[in-house]
Amino acid sequence: MTTPESIQRLVEKFEAGRAHFTQPDYNEAQLRQEFVNPFFSALGWDVGDSHQVLHEAGLKSGGSTKHPDYSFLAGRRRAFYVETKKPAIDISQQIEPAGQLRSYGWSGNTAVGILTNFAEFAVYDCRIPPEQGDPAAEARVWHLTSAQYPAAWTRLQETLSPLAVRQGKHKDLLAELGKGVLPVDAAFLRDMENWRGMLAEQLYKQAHFIDRELSQRELNQLVQRTIDRIVFLRIAEDRNLEPYGTLERVAREKQVYEKIKNLYRAAEEKYNSGLFYFDPSDRLSPPPTNCRWISTSRTMFCNKLFSRCIRRRAVTNFLSSPPIFSGRSTKDFWARSSKCAAPTRKRASLSKKSPKCAKPAAFITRPNTSSTTS
Repeated sequence: MTTPESIQRLVEKFEAGRAHFTQPDYNEAQLRQEFVNPFFSALGWDVGDSHQVLHEAGLKSGGSTKHPDYSFLAGRRRAFYVETKKPAIDISQQIEPAGQLRSYGWSGNTAVGILTNFAEFAVYDCRIPPEQGDPAAEARVWHLTSAQYPAAWTRLQETLSPLAVRQGKHKDLLAELGKGVLPVDAAFLRDMENWRGMLAEQLYKQAHFIDRELSQRELNQLVQRTIDRIVFLRIAEDRNLEPYGTLERVAREKQVYEKIKNLYRAAEEKYNSGLFYFDPSDRLSPPPTNCRWISTSRTMFCNKLFSRCIRRRAVTNFLSSPPIFSGRSTKDFWARSSKCAAPTRKRASLSKKSPKCAKPAAFITRPNTSSTTS
């Protein structure tokens, strides 16, 4: 495909004035007007049509509303985000611009993200969870300089034109790096399954703090009740019902569970749902005997486990995920659990080699779905 004359002129203009355009006082707004808008217009986008491109549209990310520079649409769906930086910023090396773009894509559940200052053009796989401190090259699948635009134009047109995007061909750019990558909701589902295993193992090991063994039903209730509480509070944060970041701050305390118990008690008074109730006369029928035990400070697993889980980056990704993914994934999680083999009356085996279920049989009972927000 022949490179449009408009792109040839843009490249020549930028190269001729590079010394001026890379000055610190040349800003992003000027860049978008002079170079980025014409670039995507040459690909066939009408950047002034809100049915094709949204400018600085709100996106919920990390507990606050962010505004990506461009949101390119495929019908009513946001297909990919474009974040621009002024040419004075080296987007190939600086980590903040790449992290910003990837957080948009991860939170917005778009596979592709583009970062550009026109001097460079970088495509990122936003299905890969962003980690704090990731290098700029992490999850980057394609990198071009402005001088390479004409030679790469056929590939750009085949993957990033409006028709190509509507057909999903923009995801072809991710074909190699993206093998085995989980989307945000599937990643959250995977993390929840891991938490169940970690919780059950620690609870089982610490069962000697009470004067008898835990039954399968009690262990299952303990595990699911703990997960339900954390998920409830996290979604409440994201919906501005609770101060954002409270769980993450609590996870940095030395006595994690003592602190989180205070959150539980406050939530019980505020929501009166029964989910955070501690008294042995809990409203569940029959009342679980674990209420007295889980409220005692002797549950050493809690401090270690909450620090280990909540402070892990995998969980931090959950702490910044939109509630729509949390709700969808918890339903998938419960549905998957209900398909496993029914538990027996024998003491739980926590072997990871269970042939009937991916997780131990002790905690496969379908939980009460009324404990989460919708």
